Amino acid sequence: MGWFRELLKEKPPYHEEFANNLYEALVVSGGPAEGSENYLDAEALGVPLTKLDGFSAKRLITLEAFLFAAVGMETVSKAEAEGQGDQAEAHKLHRAMGRVIWQKWTERGIVFDNQYSTGDKCYEEVEQVTESPVQWSKDWLRDFFDDPMKVEENCVRWADQCLKELHTMRLVVRQNL
Repeated sequence: MGWFRELLKEKPPYHEEFANNLYEALVVSGGPAEGSENYLDAEALGVPLTKLDGFSAKRLITLEAFLFAAVGMETVSKAEAEGQGDQAEAHKLHRAMGRVIWQKWTERGIVFDNQYSTGDKCYEEVEQVTESPVQWSKDWLRDFFDDPMKVEENCVRWADQCLKELHTMRLVVRQNL
């Protein structure tokens, strides 16, 4: 009889499920670059053991911001291509992803006034990395190294990996809209 209850169980709306699946695949998994050749993680960068927790937390927030912005950029691009332009209501997937990210951040104690503020923070992060990737990378890495030379030697590779991850997220969203 358990299978019958499963059939009757209400499924989440498609866009909610899709947002959660994207989150699992592109964030929880360690990011799109995870497992690729020359993948940079805390170990590859030489992050000291005492700063691993901070690195992991910041990396997670960064991937979440990238995913939210990627979904937003691609749903807007789709709306514009369909002739809806800026007048289009925020795509259901974008709203669903906003709720996912806001919920995750709230659970971890990262609190904003509302989920719109969360979205603003995500777009600010992406704007910084796309407009000035090397400076963004230096600022990002500086939290984990006391030696400025460690920041300098890793900043270009870190910026490159993060930009590629953002691009990959956009591509995955675009191909699945």
